[in-house]
Order: sequence, then structure tokens, then C-alpha cells
Amino acid sequence: SPEQEAEMMDQELALAQCMRAEGIDWPDPSGGGNVMIDLGENVDPDALDAALDKCSKEVFGDTGGLIIGGETP
Repeated sequence: SPEQEAEMMDQELALAQCMRAEGIDWPDPSGGGNVMIDLGENVDPDALDAALDKCSKEVFGDTGGLIIGGETP
């Protein structure tokens, strides 16, 4: 529904703002739900994990809501 899409967009935007506050160069969401983010090679994986953990809990609560795929080279 449009309400659910708006809520998801608000959550994704809040996540992006939180990640940037944690020092991660995280883009604003473009909508559509599936977000592919290229953080480049200069990101500390431990800092990224810590920021994702903190921000996903702040934005989505303990239920998660954020699915991370891929591997760190």
C-alpha cells in the first residue's frame, strides 16, 4: 500500500542519516525497496558492521528489517 511504501522510505532515510552520523558514506534511498549500495574499498568492515547494528536497531527495532548480502573482499 502507499502508506507502507511511505513508511519504508522514511525508515530507509532514517537509516541513511544514522549511518552518515556514524561516519559511513551512506546514500539516501531512491525508493523501490531494494537498495544496492557500493561503499567502495575504503570502508572499515568492523565500523560498517557496528554502524549497521546500531542504526538498524534504532530504525527498525530488534526485529531487524535490514538484510545485508554480499561479502567483504
